[in-house]
Amino acid sequence: MRNPKPKWWLLYALLLVGLMLLVAADFESPSVGWREIAEGAVSFGTLVAMWCWVRGNRAALVCRDGGDWPTDRTQPTEDTSALPGTPSGNPVLVASRPE
Repeated sequence: MRNPKPKWWLLYALLLVGLMLLVAADFESPSVGWREIAEGAVSFGTLVAMWCWVRGNRAALVCRDGGDWPTDRTQPTEDTSALPGTPSGNPVLVASRPE
């Protein structure tokens, strides 16, 4: 599996659209109150879009920083044996890798 690359162009496009909407809200709003509401909505929408971009490109960002993207997930299993410092007989969740 080759390492994915982040889609930087999409992030730049999102920021550019957000900036254009802020400029449009500044010039086209009928009153000060509407302009503030529009600017707040555009700012919030831009932050949500950036959050979605980070979630969508998480694997590429991890691989870019030298990390290894996990190919398998650890499965929690219930271990009924007592661990040091736990009372005997209480189940303890232990993460184990599937073999």
